[in-house]
Amino acid sequence: MGTLPKVSHIGCDLHQNFTMATACDAQNRLVWRQRLEHADRPRLRARLETWPQGTPVIFEASFGWGWFADEVQAAQLEPHLARSRQAAPRPSCSSVRVNVGTNTGAIAPSPNSRRNRLGNWNAYEKAS
Repeated sequence: MGTLPKVSHIGCDLHQNFTMATACDAQNRLVWRQRLEHADRPRLRARLETWPQGTPVIFEASFGWGWFADEVQAAQLEPHLARSRQAAPRPSCSSVRVNVGTNTGAIAPSPNSRRNRLGNWNAYEKAS
């Protein structure tokens, strides 16, 4: 019986009522996906606390992202903002072309950017 790969980063697609989270390993392969309902904040907090502490959590700076960043930080995770113009057309971490609603796994750190409070992350094309 195998073990789950280590999560290296988690991409989150924030919607009005829920967030889709996609965790990937260091090779940008899909580890798991979760749907987090915003209406049940205690349950959302409990789910965030199960994620590996210190893991980068990347999301777009869409309307209302501030509360989510606060919840991520409270769970001892590292919130980072993605550059949304670059994230939309990229593949997911499983290399399946999907729309931005499920494309949260295609996000990786920007090697040329300075880190600010939330960091700068870019989407990237997975090498074939």
